[in-house]
Amino acid sequence: MRAPPGTVMLVPEAGFCFKGQRARWIEAGGKVFVNVCSHPRIDPVCGANLVPVSEEHLDTWGLGNARVPVLVGPTRNMLDSDGHDATAVDVLFHPGVVRRALTGGKSVTKEHFRDYLVDIAAKNVAEDHGIVLAPGRNVVMEVARYKGPDGENKDNTHAFPVFADEKDDASSAEKEEATAARSADAAASAAAPA
Repeated sequence: MRAPPGTVMLVPEAGFCFKGQRARWIEAGGKVFVNVCSHPRIDPVCGANLVPVSEEHLDTWGLGNARVPVLVGPTRNMLDSDGHDATAVDVLFHPGVVRRALTGGKSVTKEHFRDYLVDIAAKNVAEDHGIVLAPGRNVVMEVARYKGPDGENKDNTHAFPVFADEKDDASSAEKEEATAARSADAAASAAAPA
């Protein structure tokens, strides 16, 4: 897939997935799979002064009183493992935050980071797509890093376009080639018989 003019394609890195229920069950089957992913294009965590916090600060103090940049991708209709209608959406954070949600910091547990990212993701999915998740029904899926279009657990993620900015210089052609190669690999593995 090529990026439309004025955009670049982002291919997120899979982190972890959580399952929620829509507050109104009748909408699209009710289940929502939120793929918490990372991409280096997402800004790092900042303090209240909008200055990025140090790696040591994150490891020691976690995400309390921090600003966590986030990008919510488009929703996708999918089927869950039982063949029922569901929705999937990718939510992107800075790689350093997602890494800590998987491994933890020096004195802060991975659950601290995961809980923060789940809350931030649910709030932003509601703001961007109007999908309100029922409180207390979000469950991190221990075996799934990413939910694909057919409900399968996999590591191949979906690319989606975002507006280009000053970060996209002459090297954007190289980035497009790398993204196209990764997208082609993902398409080839999806088309391969199981």
